[in-house]
Amino acid sequence: MIEDYLRQRMNRMKNPEDKAFMRELLETALLPLCAETERRYNELAERVRRETAAEDRWITAHTVLERGEVLSHPYLRPLVPDEAAERPTANRFAITVFYEGDALKIRRLRADKPYYAGTARGNVNMTFRLMPCDRYNRLAAQIYRLFLQNDVSWQTLPLIYLDKFFDLVPLEDPPAGVTQADISLDLGDERFRTGMIPVWNIDKVRLRGSEFPQAALDKVNYEFRFDLSKHGLEHSYLVDAPSGSVSALRREESELVAVTPEQKLPDLSVYRVLNIAPGSADSFRYPLVTNGYEAQFAARLQAQSGTAIKSQLELTRFLRSFSMSKGLELDSFAVTNDAAPGETYALDGFIEDEIRDRGVKKTLLLRFRAEQRDYFLNRDIMSFLAARTQLLFPEFSVRGVLV
Repeated sequence: MIEDYLRQRMNRMKNPEDKAFMRELLETALLPLCAETERRYNELAERVRRETAAEDRWITAHTVLERGEVLSHPYLRPLVPDEAAERPTANRFAITVFYEGDALKIRRLRADKPYYAGTARGNVNMTFRLMPCDRYNRLAAQIYRLFLQNDVSWQTLPLIYLDKFFDLVPLEDPPAGVTQADISLDLGDERFRTGMIPVWNIDKVRLRGSEFPQAALDKVNYEFRFDLSKHGLEHSYLVDAPSGSVSALRREESELVAVTPEQKLPDLSVYRVLNIAPGSADSFRYPLVTNGYEAQFAARLQAQSGTAIKSQLELTRFLRSFSMSKGLELDSFAVTNDAAPGETYALDGFIEDEIRDRGVKKTLLLRFRAEQRDYFLNRDIMSFLAARTQLLFPEFSVRGVLV
């Protein structure tokens, strides 16, 4: 475009000497300068797009499947693999149930821990107590630790179904020879579901490294290479190594390189974040949620760049950038001195702020409007958005409510 303008100006010159000088100037300096400037600008634009899209490698997906659907899914895995195979957990008579209810109802159930009746084989009456199923949330805390160890920016996991899982724990052992299959429950609420498994796109694999390490660039440590082609180059990997055994990690095209002071490095335990590739055959009883961004480049860039937010418009744009935000719209916000409880829960509750005094924090209360006010996931999605906002404003205690 600028080249055409310069040529037009040159053609308007009437003096042959000026035109010849201008032609030489264009061919030797201005046109090459324009071409080089455009090339560098395109490289910068491509780098920004590439670095913005790099965050997609760590997108986490989450939903709930029936036990029979889990093992056949291409990229979703059970949070606890043994549960998909119906292997007994710590209490082999505890029955895990899923409650299809709003977060406020879940909060009451977790606080009240109500009792329910059941009948074992032989018409033996039993009593069960509904207890929060917290083993899944401990896994989220473990993934957070691995993000830090692998120098990956933390992204709140969209695990909005986990609080809806409970364990029905018997108050007494059933008769000898009775298994879970021999127990019938009288829960009195059709929103309870049995045989449901929470899933995400994360699983655990072991990587076998090279037997003969190479010297690292510092000539002090060693480099071990782990081939990723067997487990999929399209996926991302979080190394779960003992503290101090690995000093640095880097990802090359088809290998994971671990730098360590040890001359021998055993196989690595790795959490694999599977690439999400939804197909036309995907159909979920409960919506698949992710912590990914919308396709708009500007929204993705703002959400990932850590740009300071100083207005409601900027905060609204930030919240809209997440794919999970559909159906919710920020109506207003308020900063209060008291600890407003809100209607949300802490998805990142395992993150401890060791710097700020929790007792003197103000509350940032986000007020949302919902397209479908009675949708049972509204407050769970709102909790995710509040958690992402909390990462931006650590000086506040961020809560959300529906208006």
